[in-house]
Amino acid sequence: MSPSRWQEVAEIFERVLDCPPPERATLLAEACGTRNSLRTEVESLLAAHGSAGESFLDEDALARQAASVFPKGLPPDLSGQSIKHFVLRERLGVGGMGEVYLAEDTNLRRLVALKLLSSRVRLDEEHLRRFAREARAASLLNHPNITTVYEFGEDGGRPYIVTEYVAGQTLRARLLQKDPLPPMPLDEALAIADQMLAALATAHAVGIIHRDIKPENLMLRPDGVVKVLDFGIAKLTPRATGGAAAATQFRSTEQGMVLGTPGYMSPEQARAQEVTARSDLFSFGVVLYEMLVGNLPFHTETKADYIATLLTTKPVPLSEQRPDLSRAYNT
Repeated sequence: MSPSRWQEVAEIFERVLDCPPPERATLLAEACGTRNSLRTEVESLLAAHGSAGESFLDEDALARQAASVFPKGLPPDLSGQSIKHFVLRERLGVGGMGEVYLAEDTNLRRLVALKLLSSRVRLDEEHLRRFAREARAASLLNHPNITTVYEFGEDGGRPYIVTEYVAGQTLRARLLQKDPLPPMPLDEALAIADQMLAALATAHAVGIIHRDIKPENLMLRPDGVVKVLDFGIAKLTPRATGGAAAATQFRSTEQGMVLGTPGYMSPEQARAQEVTARSDLFSFGVVLYEMLVGNLPFHTETKADYIATLLTTKPVPLSEQRPDLSRAYNT
């Protein structure tokens, strides 16, 4: 498989896994159309993902699964090479946007994560803007529950972001564990939720709205610390950008675009309307619900149905699904 073909397969794979399970077959059919060979390749990767029982955004898991299914399809591994003063030690994962490496900062003698934009999307202005926005949004934040950005630059035409290296597992990987599953113990879920809220409060205070809060974007360290990841589609309000004109520049490319993940996005996101900090809080509530009962509050077959469901359906109260929760948790 050629590198370009692998990138297409990887992008469809990520989009399909980004949707609630009932919507995946429809999205797969739409993305592949009549290209049966492409669909077969994506389905093979999906099967490998399912047998592994790990999160698709667990970068190490994705790399292992992709390599096992398409041993010749991955982009060249750059481990051992250097980007400025960063030595790439190990490739942690490959996705549609690029690659993530465990790297060593030879100046400060510390391990970091280096995200390298793929050659396939480097000339795409929208991808470049998103890449730069992720770096800028995260760099404005200084909080123990938000991944720290150390550097954003370019080397030989290759844009990169360097962040702290966070060892652990995603919340999605934790939710897929069978011991215990479901539900997550109340004290564990509330400890995670408390740290999520602390991170969001910090972001909102400086005018940044994440817009994609979901289990795949939450990393759990072995010591219990939660890290909020991926500000790639974050919205920077005038407070964050330094003025209304700058904020308008960011919004101009997003009008009419549905940004976020179905199943977790707020009603205004699903309708491509203006979002506020409350949109993140809605997504936070969905994640908390999923932690406590093991499933999403809204189940739909299509994206269009998702919007209608949000507006017309109330989720089953938590206390009806978990007898150990009082009615106070329903509100």
